[in-house]
Amino acid sequence: MAITGFFFAGSQKGNCLLRLLPRPFRFPSPSLLFSPFLHYPMDVNSEEENAIILDFEENGVDGMIRAVAAEHPEAARKFFVNTPATMAKRTKGNAVKRKQELDDENAPPARGKAKKKKVEGSDTDEPPPSITYYVFIPKVLPATSSKRNSRSKISDDDKYLQRGPFSVPTAAPYSKLLDGIAAALPCPRTNILEAQIVWKPKKPKNAEKLALGKADGYQVLVTEMEEKAPSGRQVLLYMPAPVKPLEETPSWDTDDIPPPAFDFSELEPIGASDSVQQQKIAFNKATKDHRAELEETYPIGNHPSFPQLRVFTQPKTGFLFDLNNSRMGVWSAGMGAGTADRIKIIPATPATPAPAPALAPAPPPTPAIAPPQPSASLTDVLLATLLTQNGGGGVLGTLFPHLNPPAPTAPPPLIPLSRTAPPSPVKQHSVTLDMFCTDYGIDQTQHTLLKDVGFLPGDQTDSALNDDLRAAGFTLFGWKRIHNANVRFKVDLAAGRFD
Repeated sequence: MAITGFFFAGSQKGNCLLRLLPRPFRFPSPSLLFSPFLHYPMDVNSEEENAIILDFEENGVDGMIRAVAAEHPEAARKFFVNTPATMAKRTKGNAVKRKQELDDENAPPARGKAKKKKVEGSDTDEPPPSITYYVFIPKVLPATSSKRNSRSKISDDDKYLQRGPFSVPTAAPYSKLLDGIAAALPCPRTNILEAQIVWKPKKPKNAEKLALGKADGYQVLVTEMEEKAPSGRQVLLYMPAPVKPLEETPSWDTDDIPPPAFDFSELEPIGASDSVQQQKIAFNKATKDHRAELEETYPIGNHPSFPQLRVFTQPKTGFLFDLNNSRMGVWSAGMGAGTADRIKIIPATPATPAPAPALAPAPPPTPAIAPPQPSASLTDVLLATLLTQNGGGGVLGTLFPHLNPPAPTAPPPLIPLSRTAPPSPVKQHSVTLDMFCTDYGIDQTQHTLLKDVGFLPGDQTDSALNDDLRAAGFTLFGWKRIHNANVRFKVDLAAGRFD
């Protein structure tokens, strides 16, 4: 702070009090006025009451300042900070001010509406915005019957496996979302099928599903969620099950911490059992109606060539298909799931007895073998070659009549390619069961059993003992003896022994 004053210029002689002429000047601070040489008059007689006496030094700035203060004491007095009068006045003013402050503190607050103070927010007052995610993985739906009510809908709990929720800040990168999904499933992050993830907001429910599109689509998702209220920042993620790990976990105990593994059994249809027998029972129960429809349409013996089978005839190609237990199960399951083609049902033909098998054709006769002829040796061949070079071709046959081509070999016998039933050895005969048992050594016990089952000599028998024969009372070795005797009887009958 600079102070404007007056500079008094004049002449002086020695140390004496002089009255100088005023001249304006500026000096930087009033501290120059505070000098030990400046004091109030005590013993000096002065006409003015408040005259200031200066001990003027020759050729000094301080002396000039003191002279100015002596010339104009009122002007210079305001620059003196501490004087007895100012100190007393300041003390009195401070006492009044303190009293007013105490009164203001003890006074009751005013009833008027107080103005709200503007408080600047800080980063630690509110948490950063975040988005809540729910993960849905589709389950395997069980096979259903066609009689099920078409209006009934499958609930989301039966259709999807839900995981979550978990939150991810909006400022977080795309990798943080994958980490949250991997922790919620749980599974390794590398097993997530990122390209097949779709999303939609939780509200409204009829919102369209959109592809996530990895990092670029994630930024679009975050931008759309930031525009909504905090309560509306909820997203539903739909994705397939993670990839199954290639390496199987060892069955023994290891020191390594196992990685998080996804439980694929939770995706199986409700009611499925680990027991194979119970799975078959559940499958047969679900496909029972369709299977009964197929059995009614294709009964056993619907084709004359196969009286013991269910046969389906392809209408376009004419191919025949045996409708065994496996094919019937697959067809009925496809009808229940709605994936089987609607084939026109061909009316089943009534069962007719199969025609008697024809006799096997006789093998073709063996071709006659040419009579042996002498063959030419190597020497004869060389000699014939020399003669052929010198003469005509007719000379060789005249000179060497024994040079004939080698004897032809017999062709292999022709085997018929058609597979037909063996010739039936059974023909009209008069051999009774008693004669058969007597000639071939069948005991009385076996004779009685054969009579009970209605056996006649020459009937078609099998070497294996089936359940019906075992129930009738036959034993394994006893039935083998009967079968061998029946085979010998057919051979003897064909040879004409019983004619």
